[in-house]
Amino acid sequence: MPFVRPTLPNLVNRIITAINDKVKGANAYIKQSFFNVLAKTVAALHLDLYAYQDQLARNFFITTADLDGLIKRGGDIGVNRKLASFAQGNIIIRGDTGTQIPKGTYFTTQSKQQYQTQVDAIVGASGSVLVPIIATGVGPNGNQTALAEFTLVNPIIGILSLATADANGITGGADIEGVEEYRARILKFLKDPPGSGDQAFYENAALARPGITRAKCFRTYSGAGTVGLTFMMDNTYPDGIPADGDVAAMQAYLESIMPADVNQMVVFAPTPTVINIQINNMNPDTPKMRANIANDLSSLFKSYEFGETVYKSQIEEAITSIPEEISHSLVLPENDVQIPTTGIAVLGTITYGV
Repeated sequence: MPFVRPTLPNLVNRIITAINDKVKGANAYIKQSFFNVLAKTVAALHLDLYAYQDQLARNFFITTADLDGLIKRGGDIGVNRKLASFAQGNIIIRGDTGTQIPKGTYFTTQSKQQYQTQVDAIVGASGSVLVPIIATGVGPNGNQTALAEFTLVNPIIGILSLATADANGITGGADIEGVEEYRARILKFLKDPPGSGDQAFYENAALARPGITRAKCFRTYSGAGTVGLTFMMDNTYPDGIPADGDVAAMQAYLESIMPADVNQMVVFAPTPTVINIQINNMNPDTPKMRANIANDLSSLFKSYEFGETVYKSQIEEAITSIPEEISHSLVLPENDVQIPTTGIAVLGTITYGV
């Protein structure tokens, strides 16, 4: 029988009934009576206890635990919540040979994101130097594409004011892990605990890194003794596909923890299969309805695993499950879409017609 947490009126009535039953001549229903005040006071105290017991019961199960409960339960098994992280990478600074660039030199982008150099540097004979930088603020806004431009905040004699990111871009910036994402990661760890060098070992290790939302390991990817891994960063990039810098960082990390019997570790970005959506005769066709469809389809596509078939019926269900929806015609995709084993489904453009 499920436990039903009593409300304050329930508790007051229980205590009033008990007082009237146990105290001869008492009528605790009278609001001005001592017994009525006593019943309400005791009920309020009991309500706090029930609330505490209810919280303890919910935090006992990962599926119902609040954030504090998840942090405690996850910490017990070594699955800690991922904190927000700083984007970092390398920029190419140009100037006169021999010019010194002190550690902590500030650069900024057109979007007003600021970065600091992490080491002292000197412009080489080629007239340039590769310098590692780190964003001054956490989060995905610090990520920049390859060859992105950076402007020197305070001029340095002998240094050009414009620098560029290298081919890997500036990557690794991520927000703090969402509560439901953290819950799912704990459940995955318990359902599929990692062994030494097995698929769960690599997938759980990848998912523990900031910004990583989905990961898939392939044993014997390029033959015996090789391992392949691909991953997604749904909350970092619009299409979720990791940048070259993210792939390089994951490669270095997994190589540092892989067992000695692995001959080769291959980390790669998944091949996106972009699926465009066309909806005709949408009823009602309102901005709110379109926004709801975009949100629901975005959530649906983020739930797909690598190599998973995208069924047209699932897209239909995501649209029809919106309470405001009355009718529509789904024109695209025309059929189910089979995604390659190392690929991932990516939501494309949503268009509306008549």
